[in-house]
Amino acid sequence: NKGDTARLESKTMTPKRNCKVQCLQFYYYHSGHESDQLNIWIREYRNEEDSRGTLTLMDQITELPGNYWKLHHVPLNANKTFQVVFEARKGAGNSSGGFSLDDINISETECPHIWQIRDFEKVLNNTKFGTWMYSPLYYSSDGYRFQAGLIVYQNYLSIYVRLVSGVYDDQLQWPCLWRQITFQMLDQNPHIQKR
Repeated sequence: NKGDTARLESKTMTPKRNCKVQCLQFYYYHSGHESDQLNIWIREYRNEEDSRGTLTLMDQITELPGNYWKLHHVPLNANKTFQVVFEARKGAGNSSGGFSLDDINISETECPHIWQIRDFEKVLNNTKFGTWMYSPLYYSSDGYRFQAGLIVYQNYLSIYVRLVSGVYDDQLQWPCLWRQITFQMLDQNPHIQKR
């Protein structure tokens, strides 16, 4: 901790698989000022003699504080032995809070796409005439652009995926057969007994 900066470093890890894909997953709680930031770095080491490593910024979180935990994913894609470094920096505003981290996990898989729907209970309670919702637009790892949709009507909930025109369409195989998508719904109610 140096003044307005705090760091948390992982142990040193070495990729085990040939694909060199890692996904960092963690929950964070931001109770500071909107100008505070959380930086996520990786430090890669060239070889065993390299004791300092090379830092690369992988992601940065700067946003309005919220009174809830957020799930976050960062693709790392390290090729060599590496460490993850979390760096919280205090911004210009007055604050008595900061960033809290929990359930930090690194897996040798691609990171999922996250569509967070705030106040979903209000959506469920306001479905007399039905509600249609659409996720942001995403790209799959092989370049197909897609979007998730959600239909809520009384006690009925339907999730679907549709392909959307993207920048790589002329380089892709059409039709795109044998693709798989997995959905996972996660209730993030801040009150753990209400999840």
